[in-house]
Amino acid sequence: SIALSAVVSVSSPGGSSRFGAGGFITAYGANGIDGAGYGAGGGPVAASKGTTITALAGGDGSMGIVIVWEVA
Repeated sequence: SIALSAVVSVSSPGGSSRFGAGGFITAYGANGIDGAGYGAGGGPVAASKGTTITALAGGDGSMGIVIVWEVA
């Protein structure tokens, strides 16, 4: 999240992958949502005026995946 001023902030969801969706932000002053599926990033947090961002936690990224193709 980027606080442009005490009133305006910009935020984007966590990165998505082919196998999972990135986490997102639910509301100002709330923790970020975890990434879902495989290889997705966690969601950000945003603070409104009067909320300390240090008390909030961003969402966790999801676990990765290893795909092994065997060609015979």
